[in-house]
Amino acid sequence: MSESDDQETTSEHNSSHESETSEKPETGSSEMVDHQNQTQNPTQDQMDAKKQSQHAEQSRTQGRSGRQFVIILYIALTGAAGAAGYLTGYFVDGLSAPMFLFIIPFPLSPLGFAAYGGLTIAIVIGIPLGLVIYVSEYAESIET
Repeated sequence: MSESDDQETTSEHNSSHESETSEKPETGSSEMVDHQNQTQNPTQDQMDAKKQSQHAEQSRTQGRSGRQFVIILYIALTGAAGAAGYLTGYFVDGLSAPMFLFIIPFPLSPLGFAAYGGLTIAIVIGIPLGLVIYVSEYAESIET
């Protein structure tokens, strides 16, 4: 092989190597870095949409847990009033028979006072609570 043949082979090899490198972007090029950033970092719009969906889901979850809390609190207060009525009827002497809603007489016993206390608190708290629930659901249906 002559020296000119060596130069031709070398030049062909170099030109094929150059064409391979020109097709692939360099690892430090700005195009490659931009592409990597786009795949690793979501756009601002995607992040905003994700935050909004999380906020909407969180508010729905809070609404349910808030409603459950209120119902549990309502039951606890009604039970506490019933227990207080029972204890009052058991330990206090000289009481007159309770009149539920000033119309219905209850027996003069610890169970009568327990029923009176529980039912009275259930109605006194329950009616306004029911109105609040109705208004909040009515307001939600208007908003959507």
